[in-house]
Amino acid sequence: MCKSYFERLLAIVASLCELEEAQILYGRKTDEVVDARWIIVKILHEQGYHTAKISLLLNMTQRNVTHILTIFQDRLDGYDSLFKSTYQKARVEAGNL
Repeated sequence: MCKSYFERLLAIVASLCELEEAQILYGRKTDEVVDARWIIVKILHEQGYHTAKISLLLNMTQRNVTHILTIFQDRLDGYDSLFKSTYQKARVEAGNL
């Protein structure tokens, strides 16, 4: 059975962030888990997923998803080079799906 785009993206981001997939979906809100969720939200949005669908997939509120999308670029432009590097690697790998 073919995995969905979301499942493959989740696996990629989990690998890059050195997390388990379940940690990203249901784990505590550590910095690493939050970063992984933000990256997934942004890439899914870039692929045309609506905020309602993203919120269901990641067990978040639509308001939280919208908030992430609104300030994502500010965070990317900020001081966190590891976050930016991980996001760029995930985009490249997700582009190959």
